[in-house]
Amino acid sequence: WVLTTQDVVKIRPHLKMLAGDYICYSYLAHDRGTDPHCRMCKSLSHTPAPAEDMVHMLTRCRATADTRNRILPELLNTVANFYEGNKILSSPSHDLLTQFILDCSSLNLPPTIRVHPDHPSFTKITMQCSSLIYAIHRDRTRQLKAMGLLR
Repeated sequence: WVLTTQDVVKIRPHLKMLAGDYICYSYLAHDRGTDPHCRMCKSLSHTPAPAEDMVHMLTRCRATADTRNRILPELLNTVANFYEGNKILSSPSHDLLTQFILDCSSLNLPPTIRVHPDHPSFTKITMQCSSLIYAIHRDRTRQLKAMGLLR
């Protein structure tokens, strides 16, 4: 489904996350010994911020909740329209939802959630997942730049 340069731009953060090349604070902490906590959640509250890993970034971060809440229902509606019995629709754990968003065909997912690549809705669901990741990436980047944490 990647046909234009805009599609390539949109899918880049998704591919980086799948490859383990997307930089988040828990990865930086592992490599550099820095603070692993989410800077954006830390700025929103005086309570301790959770570690920023893929699960936090894609399903839990309070700072990107508006973006996620705007796009996630569209993804779940797409799943419901084409794959009614999929258990992702019945409030799965954050870990399963993150794995589904990253790779809906992953063998790490239970068969009741996994979308086989031959399924007629596979491309549409994957496009929705990439759209969600791209929107969260853009929102996160914008907020970190506004905080002076990114150039």
